[in-house]
Amino acid sequence: MAQEQVESQSVGPPDAQWMPIQTTDNEEMRSLGEFAVNEQNQKSDGGNLKLLVVAEAWQMSLAPDAGRIYLLHLFVSAPDGENPACSRHMPAIFSRFSTFGLNIISQAFIGHIGSAELAAYALVFTVLLRFANGILFGMACSLQTLCGQSFGAKQYHMLSIYLQRSWLVVTIASLFLLALFIFTTLILKAVGQEEEITKLAGYISCWPIPVMFAFIVSYTCKIYLQAQSKNMTITYLAAFSLVIHVFLSWILAVKYKFGLEGALVSTALAYWIPNIGQLMLIFYGGCPETWKGFSSLVFKRIYGL
Repeated sequence: MAQEQVESQSVGPPDAQWMPIQTTDNEEMRSLGEFAVNEQNQKSDGGNLKLLVVAEAWQMSLAPDAGRIYLLHLFVSAPDGENPACSRHMPAIFSRFSTFGLNIISQAFIGHIGSAELAAYALVFTVLLRFANGILFGMACSLQTLCGQSFGAKQYHMLSIYLQRSWLVVTIASLFLLALFIFTTLILKAVGQEEEITKLAGYISCWPIPVMFAFIVSYTCKIYLQAQSKNMTITYLAAFSLVIHVFLSWILAVKYKFGLEGALVSTALAYWIPNIGQLMLIFYGGCPETWKGFSSLVFKRIYGL
């Protein structure tokens, strides 16, 4: 059975040099993979990771048609010696690591205050807050597809609209999750938690609320910036938040002995510091092609986000 030919496609950042793909599906897979393997074999240094990844993706059939085209264009068009997998994904990995690191740093300082305080903190931040963030993160992930498609199609103005819609939708969803922190004491009593830990957890439960809203900005802004390959800014901000969190925790919880409150204040600030940096980058000229200011189009077809 004859198959329709796939038209030339240009997927990815507009400044890259793409190769036209004009072939059927099976021929396309074969030609892309063979090209990557041949280029890999011709490298005098014994191998190149960027082409090796394309070859493996082809051989294992990990990606659909558009994905295979994008992988080939992404890796082959990168300059020799550059590993786009690292340059694009390592900042995202480090930002996730820093988010987890902030929680570990807080636990380390609170653990010196008392075992009951540590247990209460772990229940609130590790169980309740993580549950809420899982829901918010799942909703925010839809922005990744929308921003990637819009940027690849050169519809740059749509990125800011999708970003603002995600803020609105995810913030509304987070309002329903506030019940987890308002009724923490009742929830823990219902599951049979100890009285001392329950009281401490009820006191701590008001502190994750600003952290939860910080995650909304963090998730969405990271996706928005990563779609434009503005990855290093995210990395610098994540590293700065780790350093400042250690410093503030020591100042507030140890030196000035504010105890539990000092550690929790430092935690909330550490989660918001990179958000402030990302928002400043977006609002003040860091994304001139994609950020066109706030728009009423955010409320149009919002149900389709």
